Amino acid sequence: MIDDFKSYHGSAFADLIDESISPIKLFRPDLKNNAYYILNDHIGLYVKHSTKRLTPWRFTFQVEHVNNLQDMFSKHQYNFLVLVCGRDSIAVVEKAEIERILPINNPEVSWVSVQRSHNTSLTVEGSAGALKRKIKKSKPFWRVYEILSSLP
Repeated sequence: MIDDFKSYHGSAFADLIDESISPIKLFRPDLKNNAYYILNDHIGLYVKHSTKRLTPWRFTFQVEHVNNLQDMFSKHQYNFLVLVCGRDSIAVVEKAEIERILPINNPEVSWVSVQRSHNTSLTVEGSAGALKRKIKKSKPFWRVYEILSSLP
């Protein structure tokens, strides 16, 4: 039987690979942690998924998850939170934005909510605040591709 997380994470990675013009090297450094991945040796990805069908999608972050994000930040120059919203969409949030929506410096049980608006964009907010911008559904990994193209 295939674990749920593999199905949902796999859909995000298929999207990442299909749109990339650069070769992709992706691995999970700790098989006990099914959320943390390293992309092309330089980019930390923390992936969470919701099996809920409809908006809004809510993601719970235990203290351990927030600590995992802190640890990931200390190891990589570039970091992203990848939120797989059922079978509907993917929200990709950069480190500075993660720090705006989650209490990274004071780990506590937290949440992030993603809501679809007008079928073309996503609104993201968390227990520590909200993003100032909407996330376009069409190209969730656009910033990751920019970074990949600038790496040696």
